Amino acid sequence: MFKFIWDLLFPIQCLGGCGQYDMWLCPKCAETFKPVKKKGNLFFISDYKDELMQKLIHTLKYNYCEEAGRDLGKLLAEAIDEEFDYCLPSPISRSRKRERGFNQAEILCRAMDIKLNLDLIKIKNTRSQMTLNREERLVNLENCFKYKNNIDIKGKKLLLVDDVWTTGTTMGEMTRELEKFAPKEIWYAVLAKGDS
Repeated sequence: MFKFIWDLLFPIQCLGGCGQYDMWLCPKCAETFKPVKKKGNLFFISDYKDELMQKLIHTLKYNYCEEAGRDLGKLLAEAIDEEFDYCLPSPISRSRKRERGFNQAEILCRAMDIKLNLDLIKIKNTRSQMTLNREERLVNLENCFKYKNNIDIKGKKLLLVDDVWTTGTTMGEMTRELEKFAPKEIWYAVLAKGDS
């Protein structure tokens, strides 16, 4: 009931500026992000400086809009031209998940047609990476991820998913933990890539 009233007062409208209702990113405006970029083993939709992408990420993370994440996850999935055994979202702390109600990277993963693996967890609360420089980011995330190993990943091809790649610190720390379990390959997919 609350969602119905909220949608009536604040209708969903494409953030691309075209004015189309009932979606955060219409197919026409989504075309501006195609083709999805690939750099080595990293897939990304756009540069982080792109204003539309910034609006979409902000809507997903800070306006708590899961629908925007599903739209973006589908867009990302369309362009991934590799097969993967598992898709692993970048984990967030329990307190952050309680606050937001969801993990944005998990929303992106669920929109892809790849088996979801939630065994990678965050075992300590950390400061927001947004406000930190490269050196502080490394220290901030050191040893904060743990793989529970309920799902054997030895010899498997993995796709790690997050919303933004800035310095690569988060993905690097996740990779360091996962490599202890001998996966065959680790790839990455994000919505936006910074200048690193």
